[in-house]
Amino acid sequence: DVVTVDRFLGLLREVRAACGSGMELMLDGNMRLDFDTALTVGRELERLGFVWFEEPTPLDVATYARLAAQLDIPVTGCEGLATFAQTRPFLDNHSVDIVQPDVAVAGFTEARKIAEHAASRGIEVCTHNWHNDLMTVANAHFMAGIGSQRPLERCRIQGPLQSALLREPLRIVGGQLDLPTGPGLGVALADGLAARFPYVEGHYALTVPR
Repeated sequence: DVVTVDRFLGLLREVRAACGSGMELMLDGNMRLDFDTALTVGRELERLGFVWFEEPTPLDVATYARLAAQLDIPVTGCEGLATFAQTRPFLDNHSVDIVQPDVAVAGFTEARKIAEHAASRGIEVCTHNWHNDLMTVANAHFMAGIGSQRPLERCRIQGPLQSALLREPLRIVGGQLDLPTGPGLGVALADGLAARFPYVEGHYALTVPR
């Protein structure tokens, strides 16, 4: 979007000023920055009191270890990794301060292995959660199961698929999810989903040229 580093840092300062000190802020780099840019941005995030810096550069064990060692702000990542074997090098090398498995990607069993190994390395766990409220419930159960006190991410731009998958909407009051307690995940799928949302070939996201 032709935003320079200086302009981007200015936008971060504006966000912090608008939110005040009472709101926790995190920044997701979407793996799009190079190391030097990530280091510059990370140091400004530290000054502004951001909670963490998520996936600042393309995912690489050595690069993340180097970045995490030079920044005080926690570096997070590994949301797209599906197995414990893929994630373990990031934990063993302390390449991330907070690891972010996603039950929608890794499943409960692999995510649990990741969480247990992270705990043995003194690394926190906070799931990545993006695609819909069925996955929100799954990740919420996982977070509750490991005793995490971190906030659970919930996407607000997924359109009808965000909430239409469930027969009953999630109960979220005052920012707190009332976690379903019935069998399985505690939720039921809505009727007629296949007819309402037929399969469409292609990527789930649309690219918007600017």
